[in-house]
Order: sequence, then structure tokens, then C-alpha cells
Amino acid sequence: RAQSITLPEEWIWEGQLILKEESRESMESPSAIILSFLILPTTTHHQPTMVFLTVSGLLLTSCGALHSALGERYILPRLLSLPNLPVLRDPQYTRKLLRIAWHATSLAWFSLGAVLFSLDSGENEKKRVANVVGFCSLSTAIIILSTCGMKHPGWSVFLASSIFAFLGSNQL
Repeated sequence: RAQSITLPEEWIWEGQLILKEESRESMESPSAIILSFLILPTTTHHQPTMVFLTVSGLLLTSCGALHSALGERYILPRLLSLPNLPVLRDPQYTRKLLRIAWHATSLAWFSLGAVLFSLDSGENEKKRVANVVGFCSLSTAIIILSTCGMKHPGWSVFLASSIFAFLGSNQL
């Protein structure tokens, strides 16, 4: 059975819910306690919408961390030990390539989380987003170069992408 909560008028601001710090202690129902974690206090400059972006960013960065850690622990060892694993150039190169692809996905999720976090930075959000994309591209290029070397052509594309993202961010 769902519990209903009556919200005091001081929690309403321009049609959106705002939770005041002093009101948190007076709430006792479980749903009101959950509500208190989902809505930011009015002492900050945030709108409640930013909570959703922050939660999404936290989920993406957590997913990236879990993807890398659990993949290294449970999936990649099994995948790389398959006897009929298709070989690209040589077995060692194939192993490195699979590991790069796995962790590049995690890096992309971290970067998407960082983009969402940067949307609340206040001034020049476009520049921050471009810098996050540049950092993600540069990191991917470095990972490819450090594991597969110049054999894998992707490093040059990611390096060029990072250079252009950083140059573009300086123009914003």
C-alpha cells in the first residue's frame, strides 16, 4: 500500500519541489526520507533537474568501474582462454585488442558521466564538455599505443580527435 506525503508549501518553488535543510529532520515516513535524498536543498543554486543528471552521472561512472573490474575478473580471462579464439595478426595482439575494447567501453561510460557532471559547472559548460571528450579521446589513444603500439590504427584517430576537441574548446 502506497504511503502519501503532504508537502509543506515551503517545499514548492516555481512548480518544482525543493527540500529545505531544516525540514529534513521533521520527516519520518520512509518515502519522505527517500524524497529527501532525491531533492537538493535550497541552500545550493541547483535546480532539482540537476539531481537527475547527477544520479545518471553516478550510475554511468559506477557502471564503468564495475564493467572494468568485473570484466577483468570474470569475463576477459574466460574469453581470452578460449581455444578457438580468432587470431588477428598474432595471439598476443588479439588479447591486447580485446582488453582495449573492453576497457575503452568503460572509459566512454566514465566520460559520459563526467559530461553530465560538467553540465552543472555554471560557466562555459560547452568548453568543459569539449575538454571531457578530448580527455577521453586522448586516454583511449594512449591506452591503444601502450598496449598494441602503432599496429592498431585507432590510436591516430583518437589522438586527432583529442587534439581537435582541445583546440575547439579553446575557441569556446
